[in-house]
Amino acid sequence: MAVDTVLVPKWEGEWDNDAKTTIPTPCWFPIQDTKGNPVKPVVVCNCGKRTRINKHHIHASGLVTASYYHPKDLGGCGYHVYITLQDWIGLEFLPNEEYPKGFKKNA
Repeated sequence: MAVDTVLVPKWEGEWDNDAKTTIPTPCWFPIQDTKGNPVKPVVVCNCGKRTRINKHHIHASGLVTASYYHPKDLGGCGYHVYITLQDWIGLEFLPNEEYPKGFKKNA
């Protein structure tokens, strides 16, 4: 079974729990820690659920490896694609790392 490649647009609106029905899916949005440091983004799955991609490598180009999979056995919808984050911020995040490669967190 071939896995499609999807260009995932950046969500630039305000997020709240009621906004799920108006957000295009899939999409991604940047987040920060409590000190304002950039951390790995949230990806809104094709089914509308917010997910994290902590175990993935986000390349500076926005390419995400390995494939994105929202497994049904963990409450997901089974959506399985390769993704590239559109309008990515140019930072590289290594697998299992919350902060960008070489990034020094604000104290």
